[in-house]
Amino acid sequence: MARLRVGAHERARLEAELSRIVDYFALLAEADVDQLPPTTHPLSTGTRLRDDRVSTLPTSYDPVRAAPDRDERFIVVPNVL
Repeated sequence: MARLRVGAHERARLEAELSRIVDYFALLAEADVDQLPPTTHPLSTGTRLRDDRVSTLPTSYDPVRAAPDRDERFIVVPNVL
């Protein structure tokens, strides 16, 4: 359907590769998975969450004053575009 032009040598190689793929699917079809629960991910990991804890910066901390480059009350950063 794609109308690809494939030489005889390459055609033989592709046929062999496709045959191995089909054989692999046949092997997978033989596996008994009736008792396995469905999964959405191959690894069964839980969501890693941390406890919510309220934290505040000290009232004496001034991020603008701590910035290496500033313009009055603003922090100056390099252009990114």
